[in-house]
Amino acid sequence: MNNNKPHALVCFDFDGTLYPIDPEKDFYDSEEVLWGLLGGTKETPDYWGMHAAMLPRLLGLGTNYFKAAAAIVYGYAGKDYLRNLERLAGRDDVTLAVISCGSLDIIEEFLDEAGLSGCFKEVWANRWTRGGNSTVTGFEEKVCTPSDKAEIMKHLKERCGADYTVAVGDGPTDSEIIAAADFGILLDSSCDLNKACDRIIEFLKEKNIVF
Repeated sequence: MNNNKPHALVCFDFDGTLYPIDPEKDFYDSEEVLWGLLGGTKETPDYWGMHAAMLPRLLGLGTNYFKAAAAIVYGYAGKDYLRNLERLAGRDDVTLAVISCGSLDIIEEFLDEAGLSGCFKEVWANRWTRGGNSTVTGFEEKVCTPSDKAEIMKHLKERCGADYTVAVGDGPTDSEIIAAADFGILLDSSCDLNKACDRIIEFLKEKNIVF
């Protein structure tokens, strides 16, 4: 890396950020969609402990449920919703990252479905552990709190040698990472992902990162 060239780390949340969520849907984010595919309902007594409840249903199963959940939430977005991400991708002066309290397995399948797997150099989330034949054996928590997200961004900034940090999210779990970033964006009805990318590019231009 050219040390004289400014470098930025741009971090995105997943649920509600890389695709829009609609609380009116029966299962509106990726974790709820996976729960629904496994036969769970919002009326199920263990709904609020979904990861613990999903584990016995996933044990011994392969990746098909993660692929199916990713395909469903990708349908909430589509290429038009994600189009401006390509303007930030494939650059040696911008490192793209996903930092999420969701499931890494679904995020990776989503990025593959969207044709963005090679765009994000860092993807941090909780993982369903695998055994032989990629079957599920357990659940490993890595990103559980808002402070976890902020700490991971700090770690990644040091690791990639970034001069500036950008964070994009949509809700309470993103509050600390947005506050800790040099430039933070909270998505709402007036700012979707494409508008956020436009704002990021303007910020980076001000920091002499050329587009």
